[in-house]
Amino acid sequence: MIYHEYRPDALIVHLHGPKPNHYGHFVKTGLCPQFHLLCETGFTNGLCQYVAEYARFSPGWPVVQTLGKMCADGRAAAAARKAAEERAALEAMWRAAAPTPQPAAQPAESGWSVAGQPVGGDALQAIGGPSSEQ
Repeated sequence: MIYHEYRPDALIVHLHGPKPNHYGHFVKTGLCPQFHLLCETGFTNGLCQYVAEYARFSPGWPVVQTLGKMCADGRAAAAARKAAEERAALEAMWRAAAPTPQPAAQPAESGWSVAGQPVGGDALQAIGGPSSEQ
């Protein structure tokens, strides 16, 4: 759970969610397609501290070593901030482009109802009521 807050007193760390290779991809591209916001959350909650610990126990895994170096020199944090800013900008554009919901058109009042709901127009004709032309 590398996206939870770092706990130096933890004796067992169960890894589900993004793994170091996913975070490495996120740092390089700003994308975390399998885990979406969890990569961003991981950086916020101390990923680089986890990576330092992870690197101690997997010295032969290049992904972890590279991510550790990127954490140490600040590139990982900068990439995470940039990705978060880009995501926020995209969300703002999506909100601005979303159509404004319009209220549903109400049927013409006919005095007729089905299950307590007013019925008019074509629906009224379908149940044998008077047409709007009458």
